[in-house]
Amino acid sequence: MPTLGYRNNNPGNLKRDTNSTPYKGEIVPPKEPPFRWFESMEHGYRAMYHLLIIRYLMDWRLNTLEKILYKYAPPFENDTEAYINYVSDRLGIARNALISINNETLLFELGLAISRYENGIEPTRSQALAGFNMLKNDILLDFEGIMNEANPKDSRNALIIIGSSILLLSVFLLGKKSKNTKEKQPW
Repeated sequence: MPTLGYRNNNPGNLKRDTNSTPYKGEIVPPKEPPFRWFESMEHGYRAMYHLLIIRYLMDWRLNTLEKILYKYAPPFENDTEAYINYVSDRLGIARNALISINNETLLFELGLAISRYENGIEPTRSQALAGFNMLKNDILLDFEGIMNEANPKDSRNALIIIGSSILLLSVFLLGKKSKNTKEKQPW
């Protein structure tokens, strides 16, 4: 029998509370509360990458495995230390190493490691990649919509939104290694 995460197309076993906004492709109400339910595995990966990249790294500045996984898998529900050790070993990085928003490969692999730990089976890379790319494309579409629909009367909010979108675009489209360093710069 498939795992809970696979039954719900939710490879990260993301939970839903009553006031949370649905992710793209989420089916509400979920069939196995409190866990979210998605129309496809790709949408489930998109939601997990959204949580990790947009919320944890960008909004909340959780920029190490330790910080991310203590939020993602808190000790009152999980063996967080075992989780951190597993992901750290799988990714080959220290628990307190900085995770750069520019390192797409590491971010992608982080999602795969979380899916593997949550479900106990090796994830399908093509589904994860489709979800990762779906998130990147949605960010581009959001930026284009903001540019086309910005209300000049609300220029302060439009500038904040445009600034955030430009940052996201630069992170995902221009996140390349500096020519003078071997490591990518942390966010």
